[in-house]
Amino acid sequence: MNATIIKTVSVGSALVSFFLFPYPLTLVLSFGASLVIPWIAVVIGLLYDAVFFTSFEGSVPTASLLGAGASFLALLVRRFIKARIITS
Repeated sequence: MNATIIKTVSVGSALVSFFLFPYPLTLVLSFGASLVIPWIAVVIGLLYDAVFFTSFEGSVPTASLLGAGASFLALLVRRFIKARIITS
């Protein structure tokens, strides 16, 4: 498969997943998409906070913070995989 198609499908499925699937599957899909494009988990977290915002939860954007953490973790995993491929 073409790399562009894989990126498009993974990012598209992650962006639509929180409307269609439960939250744990959204986390898995956003982490998978973050391995391809590292900043996409932050975008999904911001979108999730924007769509499902309620004033009763407080002012902490939990999904955005989780997205930033997932992006950081995916960036570390991605660099580790690239380093292992180069040294092998």
